[in-house]
Amino acid sequence: MKFPRKVWWFQRRNGRRGDAVDHVRAGQTLSNGSPVSLILKGRCALPQPDAVLRPGDTIRERRANGDGGRSAIRAMVDSAVLRLSRDTLRRLSDRWSVGALATHRRPGPGIVRRVDEETHGGKIVCLMPLSEGLPCADFARSLAATIAEETSQSVLCLQVEGADVAKNGSPAAVPGHAGVFRQLVGGGGRDDRWVENLARKLERGREQFPHVIVEVARAANVEAFREVLHRCAAAYPMLRQNGESLFELNLLVREAVAQGLETIPIKPLVYLEPGENAHGLGRYIETTVKRPVHFYLRAAGEGNDARLRANLRRLGREICGRQVGLALSSGAARGLAHIGVIQVLEENGIEVDFVAGSSMGAYIAAVWGTGHDGREMEKFARELEGYRGIWRLMDLAILPQRGFLLTKRVRRRLAQTIGEVHFSDLVRPVRVVATRLDTLERVIFSGGSVVDAVLASIAIPGVCVPVTLDGVTYFDGGICDPLPVDVLTGMGIRKIIAVNTIATPETLRACKMEMAELERRRRQRLGGRVNSAVNLFAVGNAFDTLMRSLHAAQTRLAEISCGKADVILRPYTCESRWHDFGNPLRYIRLGREEAEAQMSAIRALIDSPHHENQPTHHVLAHAA
Repeated sequence: MKFPRKVWWFQRRNGRRGDAVDHVRAGQTLSNGSPVSLILKGRCALPQPDAVLRPGDTIRERRANGDGGRSAIRAMVDSAVLRLSRDTLRRLSDRWSVGALATHRRPGPGIVRRVDEETHGGKIVCLMPLSEGLPCADFARSLAATIAEETSQSVLCLQVEGADVAKNGSPAAVPGHAGVFRQLVGGGGRDDRWVENLARKLERGREQFPHVIVEVARAANVEAFREVLHRCAAAYPMLRQNGESLFELNLLVREAVAQGLETIPIKPLVYLEPGENAHGLGRYIETTVKRPVHFYLRAAGEGNDARLRANLRRLGREICGRQVGLALSSGAARGLAHIGVIQVLEENGIEVDFVAGSSMGAYIAAVWGTGHDGREMEKFARELEGYRGIWRLMDLAILPQRGFLLTKRVRRRLAQTIGEVHFSDLVRPVRVVATRLDTLERVIFSGGSVVDAVLASIAIPGVCVPVTLDGVTYFDGGICDPLPVDVLTGMGIRKIIAVNTIATPETLRACKMEMAELERRRRQRLGGRVNSAVNLFAVGNAFDTLMRSLHAAQTRLAEISCGKADVILRPYTCESRWHDFGNPLRYIRLGREEAEAQMSAIRALIDSPHHENQPTHHVLAHAA
């Protein structure tokens, strides 16, 4: 396979003067011909001993022995290196210290104590544009309007400019946005008094308003960033797909660590122009700053206006704690019950902001995320109706060393349903859970191909051949996290509806007699001993025993996740079978009945004010 040397979205523009990403194979040497380079992927070594560079580390240009030679970086494993031009370095130097740009050593924890927002009034969040020409002011007003609508409280948009601003300015109402106020404050000046003025305005805004959205202009000094970071509950840097923005995001995270503020959630927002692809960037953001892309915001135009408004509304609901998440469990054919739940939520006007799914839950989440509603998904499911329905998805491996079934037919069917879409193209944000084969850790897909992520999540171990993406092999997400509630709580979502199709041992004991009678009738209908001898899916045979073993491992994990959700739906029947794709209406009906029975609890959750019962933890996602 040809190893690409440059990534298209960082192509050099002016000869050798532009930013570029170089891919280097293990053992190869890359001449450091740029003033500053950033390690995006892998590990590299410098000529001196004990100097190993990892993702997020930077290295400056050095000349060897005064002879004008360039320093060389040797790749220890397959690596990617971002090299910045002198023009880019000059622009970054206007805001960041030269030492921060050039050192490869990771900053240690600082000693500055963070201001606790819970003891000092309102909540501050920050928007930080890391690229030129981003509509941060418009976005801040849209977020403030959503917060004011959801909470019936006033919101202050505090805009930190690059120059000094009159100190006596007061908040002014924003026309056309009820409950939204705007105020300017300086983020730089000829002396240090602007720092005290900025701190005073931030504290006064916190005292007067329950919510404060601070927009730190790109021209503001790094000291302004520090003052805001010390007081904010979350930071949302906005960036475009270019090397300068990625490098500056890395500097922002390093600055937070240096100030002792590494616990502050930093949630990158990637701004895309109409028609622009988002391939590759999310992977490098996750590896360098250890944070996934939180949202893709596509500019209005070419039919994207409604999607942009919806994403800004979701972001505003997140800031004020009103966002709703839906966690969909694994369960194979039993996961078709998720469709019935979605139908009832849609019919009752329940707004869901984020969906996280594992295995079959990931498949349903992906189809819903592309814009298909519950009725359309029922139609897709019924295309496999009938006794032979499951065989339309069967793709037997000729040499079954790694699994009996390939995923080519499933991939083709999913691609025909949703298309070859990127996570940035989804109408509703989705997170897909899979398991790495080498390290057995949970991986959360938030970028890259949606179809590939879903295939990785549904690859049942021992049954399906594992899926390899970018040299990493994945299999069923239900093994490590069958009900991904933690994925939603880690994103800051505090209202969570969980749909668990995995039966508990208590449920199975209650169904034991009924299941025995059902199995006796099934054997009579299918030929008894003959069926048991030739049907690998029959009770007690290989696939059935394997799936029951996996089910046993998943039960405790799923129940732990249920304890972290607010409303739990359990659509299950004694007739449930994991491979029963030929009877989709049975499971869709179960989902509908369970959702309708729990609708009062769902409405109570949706209508409740700011929800504080669930802990919020930062969970690192592996963007593919």
